[in-house]
Amino acid sequence: MSGQDEQAQRVRGALEGLRGKYGGASLATLAYAWVMRHPSRPVPVTGTRRVEGLREAVAATSIRFDAEDWYAVWQASIGHEVP
Repeated sequence: MSGQDEQAQRVRGALEGLRGKYGGASLATLAYAWVMRHPSRPVPVTGTRRVEGLREAVAATSIRFDAEDWYAVWQASIGHEVP
């Protein structure tokens, strides 16, 4: 979540805008929750170097992105609206 390119900044901004709605969750937790809501049902894999990273991943299982928020993050990532 520390990238400085334009896409990373857009996604980070979209996730930051959702923090209040989802209980002040960390950006990493929101990113995990977004991935888990993806229609293809991917399973995120976390590293084990940081215990906090594992906590963020586990916390994501209690977040249920609504469709509007999920699409907002996707649109931020691709840089334009989804038709």
